[in-house]
Amino acid sequence: MKESPKGGEGSTVFAAGSGSMNEYGYLAIEYDCRLPLLKYTNVGWAIERDIYAGELPDRLDREIEHNTDTSDISWLSERNPQVLELVAERITRSGDSRYFPFLMQWNKKASRRKSYNRRQAILSLR
Repeated sequence: MKESPKGGEGSTVFAAGSGSMNEYGYLAIEYDCRLPLLKYTNVGWAIERDIYAGELPDRLDREIEHNTDTSDISWLSERNPQVLELVAERITRSGDSRYFPFLMQWNKKASRRKSYNRRQAILSLR
């Protein structure tokens, strides 16, 4: 075990061992008083964010295949903003116009912060 360079006091990153996520430095343990909490390290979060951003378009595909009403996208808006930025970027790269109704609803229901990637996706699919 070694102290996390970014975790500070009370944070430990596992670095050596037989191959689990925390042993490779993807997870860290932080303590809240006496309770141990697992958290992603910067490297771990970058990997998880990319994997998760790849799964959300798959869910959109399933919703499109089942002709789901595009007005209920609350499940999408509740995700991490960094992940959503990657999702919008992937939709833009795909050029698939099937996503357009979802993007329009997402844009209406999204927080006040404007997403550059979301706007770019809408413009590219018009």
